[in-house]
Amino acid sequence: MVRRLTFASLCMLALGCNQVELFRVAGHVQEDFSNDADVLFVIDNSSSMLDESEGLALNFDTFIRQFTDDESGVGGTDGLADAVDNYIASVRDKASFVDYQLAITTTDVETTYGALYGATPILDNNTPDVATEFTANLLCDSTCIVDATELGSDTNYDCVNPPTPPGDELTVQYMNCLCGSGTWEDQCGVGTEEHLEAIFMAMCRAVDDPPDACFEENQFTDADIGSNAGLLREGSTFIPIIITDEGDTSRRMSQGDGLPNEYSALFDQFHHRMNFAVVGPTTDNCNSGGATTWGVQRLQWFVDDTGGRYSPIAEGSGDNCHIADFAATLEQLGKLLNSLLDSFVLQQVPDVDSISVIVDGHVVKRSTETIDDSGFVTYGDGWSYDAGDNAIRFHGSAVPDYEVPVRIYYLPIAGMPRELPF
Repeated sequence: MVRRLTFASLCMLALGCNQVELFRVAGHVQEDFSNDADVLFVIDNSSSMLDESEGLALNFDTFIRQFTDDESGVGGTDGLADAVDNYIASVRDKASFVDYQLAITTTDVETTYGALYGATPILDNNTPDVATEFTANLLCDSTCIVDATELGSDTNYDCVNPPTPPGDELTVQYMNCLCGSGTWEDQCGVGTEEHLEAIFMAMCRAVDDPPDACFEENQFTDADIGSNAGLLREGSTFIPIIITDEGDTSRRMSQGDGLPNEYSALFDQFHHRMNFAVVGPTTDNCNSGGATTWGVQRLQWFVDDTGGRYSPIAEGSGDNCHIADFAATLEQLGKLLNSLLDSFVLQQVPDVDSISVIVDGHVVKRSTETIDDSGFVTYGDGWSYDAGDNAIRFHGSAVPDYEVPVRIYYLPIAGMPRELPF
């Protein structure tokens, strides 16, 4: 029988040994990791989603403010003391400096196959009035408004000097000013919501060498390669944000199957870090879209797997259901983007039992994993090992702050990183 030597027994054999000698040290500082965020809004553009899209459009500026308000916490400018205070505030608030891109596709894969919407499909930090540009991409091209009778009217609306935000509801006059008269009507998609397929196809269009699976199950051709160029930047985190009142019915999975392992494998082919957020239905109260349990589970699985956020699209219960407060929801999504750096790639494959994680001088415990009756895994505060990315992933309150040192000690399964002294 071959006995496995423990760390303690190795130390007894090796005089004067320590963790640095026997263990690979992965040293990181949170600030060193890319804070590039490529955000893809996946909008359900079926006929039941007008109110939700309106709520998104009218409150989108709260989302943008979460990571563009460089002035938050900054005081006066009247001398050296103020300059020092402002510098300290800037350093402490590095989470507000997310280098973001925003794009939109829809769940109507049958029509667009992951194409991006809008006159300027990819918006970024340098886009003037990015909230208005995003709203135009959303309302003019990717929202189902059957005709003008669905909207209010404001005959005093001034296109030259419009109010910001535009008011409490969408009006015909506002839409004509934003999009052009009559161009925004009847942009509805099919009623088959394929959120995961839309994300996959958007990724297929973004790379120069798409996986073979991109050409299966749909009408994706060589002519579509690179049509979403720039959507996925090297080293960025790709964040799909799904807005829907239905569960997923993507074509590569059978109905009733709630575990989206097939799409997880498809996304993995791009070797791109992903975090999911969903504003979607629940299966108990206020399920106005009639979403199936298994369809919701697919979306929830990706949120749980990537440490994202799932927010209900409707609130209340029974006859008192109403659309969720999109201002509050978008504020929470904005905060989520400011805490993306939760994964640290290791140089070698570790013996998982040997891993020790220290953040800012304090030992972080391994996360507890809970599996529910449907097979979904949720994580408590702490760290877990992601074998697919060979990375340590932090969860909940254990996610390190910016500029905090992170040290990860582990024994590689391929052997010692240094020669033993015996």
